[in-house]
Amino acid sequence: VVLNFLGVIRGGSGDRAGARDAYRQALVIQPRFKPALLNLARLDVATGDFDTARKSLEDILKGSRNDVDVLFELGVLEKRRRQDDEARKWFEKARAAHPRDPRSGLELVDLDMVSGRETQALEIAKGLAATLRGDVQVVETLGRVQLAMGDVRAARSSFVEMSRLASSDAETLIRAGNHLLAAGAFADAEYVGTKALELQGASQPAQLLIGRARLGRGAVAEAESIARQMRGDSAERYLLSAAVAAAAGRSSEAERLYREAFARAPSSNTLIALARMQMAT
Repeated sequence: VVLNFLGVIRGGSGDRAGARDAYRQALVIQPRFKPALLNLARLDVATGDFDTARKSLEDILKGSRNDVDVLFELGVLEKRRRQDDEARKWFEKARAAHPRDPRSGLELVDLDMVSGRETQALEIAKGLAATLRGDVQVVETLGRVQLAMGDVRAARSSFVEMSRLASSDAETLIRAGNHLLAAGAFADAEYVGTKALELQGASQPAQLLIGRARLGRGAVAEAESIARQMRGDSAERYLLSAAVAAAAGRSSEAERLYREAFARAPSSNTLIALARMQMAT
């Protein structure tokens, strides 16, 4: 157990060779120790050695044909190979083996969304939400599908429910608030951001959320007051200041601030915001 945990730590810090060594040491002690076998297979998938990973996983499966963890990892492997039909087969087997495990259902939703089968994705997401009431990730996924399909009212309801379930988790609250922004529910987003701020103190992601929500409802001066309260050299501070400048028509300042934000935290969302501002001018 300790060697397996050591492997996880090494892998998380980027030491893949050290992680592999720790997993192998664990398997010398107990050759069928499933956590180490799974982690070794995940490492092979991460490094692109799909054949070795598949063989390892299929060997585990010989002793337990309905092992949901192994079935799921085989699906992940095929998804990484971009073999979506094969991935779907394994995820469906995993879901059938353990209907209350949300992982495979969520992956199936993702596959359907990527391939443009939104109706099927919505059906799976609704089924997961009915089976696994109170699961934050399931509710979030349902909301994302509803929003992608243009059902803004249903999406808002899902994201509000997500924020209710995450009432004491500031990071998840902020994520829910950003989804609410995307749904145009600015008052709800500001309320969620305020709750996150109460939990985390001077949290810049929460301040950014509140500021964006205020901009969404046209309160530029109120959003600017939030931007002025933010201290330090964070990307969030520059992003909110840029959005305020853009809303106030100060395009040159906004462009400079978006570039400053991108330099601190490269993000496609920041580039899209910059491009939209440039198109507007």
